[in-house]
Amino acid sequence: TQLVDSLEGYQAALEELKDAKVSELVSGMGTMRSSHHRQLDRCLHAMGEQPDESGSFMSNVHRTIIKIRSVFTGVDENIIPGLIDGESRILEQY
Repeated sequence: TQLVDSLEGYQAALEELKDAKVSELVSGMGTMRSSHHRQLDRCLHAMGEQPDESGSFMSNVHRTIIKIRSVFTGVDENIIPGLIDGESRILEQY
């Protein structure tokens, strides 16, 4: 679920980003997250599990925050600390 949430967050950020370097970083992170998601999905299916692909409520919250930030302050390198925090939380889950 956290992988789905973060992948959706990367996609939402890419829609709002104007800074090419930050867009490149976020795009790369999204590509990496998509790969992790596919790998974990295959493992879960192999174990007979059916992963939930809908994400969580927090995914909607994060997308809304990105949209609001876009209107008021723009979405630029100021999202990087949030990305680091999200990656740290996912790493803890692993």
